[in-house]
Amino acid sequence: MDNHDANDTMLDDIAKEIDGLDPVARRLRCSGHIMNLIVQAFLFRSKAKKIQEDEREGIDEAYERLCRLSEREEGGIITKAQATEEWREFSVLGKLHDLCIYTRSSTSIYNDFKAEIGRALPRDNDTRWNSWFRLIDVAIEKRAKFMDWIQENHAKIEKDALDHNDWNELGDIHAFLQVFHQISVRQGRENTLDEVLSHMDFLHHHFTRTKNRAFSGPRFYARFHVAWLKFEKYYQLTEQAPVYVAGILLHPALRKSYLSEQWKRNPAWVSNAVKAVRKIWSTEYKSYQLPDKQQEKGQELDEFDRWRQKVYSTASEVKDEFDRFIYGSQVGIGQQTALQWWLEPTQRENFPLLCRMAIDIFCIPPMSTEAERIFSGARRQVRWDRSSMSAKMVEASTCFSNVHNSLGAVAVGTDSMELQELVANQSNPVQIFEKPKSSPAIFRQIQSNPNCLQSNNITDSLLHLPINKDFRPLSPIDKAQLQKKLKDIKYLIIDEKSMLGLRQLSWIDDRLREAFPSRNEEFFGGLNILLVGDFFQLPPVLQKPLYYDKEVQGVEIKGRNAYRRFDKTVFLKVVQRQRGDDQEAFRTALGELRLLQLSKESWKLLSSRVQAKLDDREVARFVNALRVYATKDRVNEYNHYHLDRLSRPAIQVTAKNVGSGAAAAPDDKAGNLAKQIPICLGARLMLTSNLWQPVGLCNGARGTVYDIGWAPGAEPIQDPPCVIMMEFDKYNGPVFLTTPDGKKIVPILPVERDFLIGATLCTRTQFPLIVCYAITVHKSQSITEDMIVTDLSCRDFQTGLSYVAVSRVKTLEGLMLDAPFDRNHLIYASPPDGMKMKMRDHQLRRRQVLTRNPYKTDHCSA
Repeated sequence: MDNHDANDTMLDDIAKEIDGLDPVARRLRCSGHIMNLIVQAFLFRSKAKKIQEDEREGIDEAYERLCRLSEREEGGIITKAQATEEWREFSVLGKLHDLCIYTRSSTSIYNDFKAEIGRALPRDNDTRWNSWFRLIDVAIEKRAKFMDWIQENHAKIEKDALDHNDWNELGDIHAFLQVFHQISVRQGRENTLDEVLSHMDFLHHHFTRTKNRAFSGPRFYARFHVAWLKFEKYYQLTEQAPVYVAGILLHPALRKSYLSEQWKRNPAWVSNAVKAVRKIWSTEYKSYQLPDKQQEKGQELDEFDRWRQKVYSTASEVKDEFDRFIYGSQVGIGQQTALQWWLEPTQRENFPLLCRMAIDIFCIPPMSTEAERIFSGARRQVRWDRSSMSAKMVEASTCFSNVHNSLGAVAVGTDSMELQELVANQSNPVQIFEKPKSSPAIFRQIQSNPNCLQSNNITDSLLHLPINKDFRPLSPIDKAQLQKKLKDIKYLIIDEKSMLGLRQLSWIDDRLREAFPSRNEEFFGGLNILLVGDFFQLPPVLQKPLYYDKEVQGVEIKGRNAYRRFDKTVFLKVVQRQRGDDQEAFRTALGELRLLQLSKESWKLLSSRVQAKLDDREVARFVNALRVYATKDRVNEYNHYHLDRLSRPAIQVTAKNVGSGAAAAPDDKAGNLAKQIPICLGARLMLTSNLWQPVGLCNGARGTVYDIGWAPGAEPIQDPPCVIMMEFDKYNGPVFLTTPDGKKIVPILPVERDFLIGATLCTRTQFPLIVCYAITVHKSQSITEDMIVTDLSCRDFQTGLSYVAVSRVKTLEGLMLDAPFDRNHLIYASPPDGMKMKMRDHQLRRRQVLTRNPYKTDHCSA
């Protein structure tokens, strides 16, 4: 259990119902939590006065204050200036926190800091003391460059500048915490019960050694003294639970010799500890009647056997098993754990009764974190008494034979699609393919705009294409399957044309000629093609865009010839996302942003949504808003930080891959399915596939993880879950269950996507989900949001980034910008070559506006 007083009360109440139960001796404590309390006392107690009197109250009050401050700062409840001032009251740690926050206050400051220092400062948080250690560790490692940066920016961070005394104190803090960090790392690997007492003994040695050296100042002395008092409290409490000493005495490499050496100055401690463990042995295990081997085999004892049991003495009866073991010679066990050693047949033969006690002792996990990590998401599958043991302990002592899962057979529905009203009522079958992000191998069925009307005439299919490799014809079997699948298709809609390259359009042409062999002399096999999208959005990755009009080579020439076959164009004039007269100025700004011609009026309009210009109440509205950033590094950092803040046990859901090279394929080349997804209860996730659009389960839908379920008989720590129960923000369909507080819970199941690596057909099975506290601009191109936070402070490294990021939101009031931005980043006196090519293509298409029946069999571009 953890160290909460409520657990003491619970054991006291249980002892009243069970005769002979000693609640003090049975009270075990999470060793990781003890470590956390000691370090928290060290970090957040900085005043030396009245240490003895208010040690506990002062530490708890300081830590609770820090948690409240962190929460108010993150939630935007107080201004940055107020938060900065309050953090300074935590002395050098508060200064270091403020400096970390400042380095992340804008993209330009963040990038400049990383360029000068060589890396970013890790963010501290109020739930993990190791986060503070990492922050201090990096600051000390980069001290020379960090001091230069502080000197250069002294005017802006004067009150938080670290002086010589601050650096000395940080050095002392770092040296003191280094040992705790080493033990914490060890606890995270193979922590066993026998190590709890040995860790405490080592920390006692660490405290004793530290108090004999000079301190950097009175603040460090206060930290050290309060941490010492907290350590002494729990050091003494571990003595009250004999099971910790039992872990030492029953360890083949330690035994009583360890206690005699470590506690040689207090021999009374040794004798009392051995006496307490011997009591457990005598009362619970020594008198246990082992079955005779003949009885185990089902054979009845004859008269001679019964007489021999009374007369003969076995070797274990000559001397007590417990004494024989603890006073025996220490035995090295190599890489084995003590539990593994006791499970060997030899130990069962030599110590048949003590072996039972040892297995019971070593099956007790020293920390509650592993049980929480494994079973919090599977709590409806595993009995609660099982959650007291780690997965390895369970495997050693019993098996998962009673796993039950009531969610395994639940399905969510079939794939459906959305189609623009232009083709919604057509009687001919229509096939839609979106150009997936960053050139995946398959053009798969998905429509980018979640506000389009649904058409029941859309059929499901996949068009296989190679990725960044030469085109390879399909095998006769695959070709026959493709021809059968597409034989009734009359229209092919390719969305997000801005992300389609000339090579890929050539590959589509070649593949469709294979699909329709009777018309393989015609472009696209004679199929009607509707090319939809906006070239002023994101361009393709590592390919020349369709509007590229300079010299090309090889298959790009074929792609250009195919693109020039599109000779009829329809322009959609009404902006659907930013509707209403009150958004006219916002639409104008977006139009100028799209062409990189942002006027002063539009710049002022967008600048009014910079966070620094908004009041606290307005900023607080965006606490849970989606962040859209240009780079994966910034997205990953933001997502990791918010997952860590949940302080929930997390699992990595690993995809199942089939085919050579499939496991190494990145997400964007494997049907938009992630190789791994970090998931925990309460995490915010986004759908990356259209599962059931009419009720809101479409690409871009966001929700919160309610529960995680595994298949019957699965091992939660090794096997991926079979279902993730989600509460979606805008779901309006039937539910699997409704919680007492009105949450609509629906199951999300894994999906399977096919893709090609060269000529090899591969498959990936994974949940169509990603963590979505923040997403990249490329991921956002197909979504619409009520509220978005983004950053325009850096010049776009790719045309269209700023326009796509800002245009995802419906209203100006739903936009917040992280930092001020330079208008010069979003305006060009002379347009770059790419923009000039877009404009030339735009003018060409203006001369091809469609004026007749759009459903006539022909090629059409939109």
